[in-house]
Amino acid sequence: MFRPSNRLFVIGLIIIIAISCSKETAEKPVLSKIAFGSCANQWANDDWGIFNTIVSKKPDIYLALGDNMYSDVVELADLPTYSRLIELGYSLLATKEPFNKLRAAVPVLATWDDHDYGYNNGGKEFPHKETAKKLFMKFWKIPADAPMREREGIYQSHYFGDGDHKVQIILLDMRSFLDVISSEPVTPTNDVSKSMLGDVQWQWLEGELKQPAKVRIIASSTQFCTQENGWETWANYPHEMARFFNLIQSTRAEGVFFVSGDVHYAEISKREVAGLYPIYDVTSSGLTHKEDGPRANAYRVKDAFADLNFGMIQINWNEQPVTISQEIYNKKGELQLQNIVSLDDMKF
Repeated sequence: MFRPSNRLFVIGLIIIIAISCSKETAEKPVLSKIAFGSCANQWANDDWGIFNTIVSKKPDIYLALGDNMYSDVVELADLPTYSRLIELGYSLLATKEPFNKLRAAVPVLATWDDHDYGYNNGGKEFPHKETAKKLFMKFWKIPADAPMREREGIYQSHYFGDGDHKVQIILLDMRSFLDVISSEPVTPTNDVSKSMLGDVQWQWLEGELKQPAKVRIIASSTQFCTQENGWETWANYPHEMARFFNLIQSTRAEGVFFVSGDVHYAEISKREVAGLYPIYDVTSSGLTHKEDGPRANAYRVKDAFADLNFGMIQINWNEQPVTISQEIYNKKGELQLQNIVSLDDMKF
């Protein structure tokens, strides 16, 4: 029999455990609606109302896929000026009320692309990437105990939901370790020594894909499933793309698909590789501005959408089998592109 003091200790321990479990559940809920987007130019007086539309869709989480602001407005070499420009970029972004409304209403996970990294088409050679990382972590309020604080780059992985509804979100760092192809327009390389992720990030990724999850969303600022078209894309590094396909196969990771940005239009792409289920890439870009129309893409599913847009992933857990709806919306919140895939078709 416990003495009274021991009873109090046990009761207190139970309360602490209950509170901890409640906190963990609150921080990692089941995800059903994941919104995402890229390319927001804080320097111009563009209409930011699309962020109000995203909030109105009531997503469970929002993924900021890069070019979340533009800091590379001029070519500069000295660190103090670069630091001020990146800080100013984030400061201007923080003045956009629709964006602030989104951050207040929806949890946000972010990665970067070249423009918020600090250098157009920049890679591992960028001399101010550590400063850029510090400012990234400050703006996005990265927790003090986050693993990215102890390693190079900003790659990260997050888990939501219980075993039967577990969603893994992997946000890749497509800049800190990138061996840049210097040609413009960009042409595919035959140099197999060139890497997109770097050895350490590749090793980390292998470990993550071995973790249990039902749905795995890979956030890559650079498009994954497209053909080479003169712009940045994984297809410019065919050996790296093959490495990713092989990694999915070797780890037996099921439920994998990509979300991406960068190109200032939206599309859904599909790659089919022997021995692997179809891999999809849902591209959403841009949020505040648009540029050239869609480039050639033999792997595009249906049409592209060349206007302001954001993406949404809707996981229909109550359906049997579970289905995943990959969607693109315009500024008004009207559905423009949709691809529905069964989770059963994303298995070995």
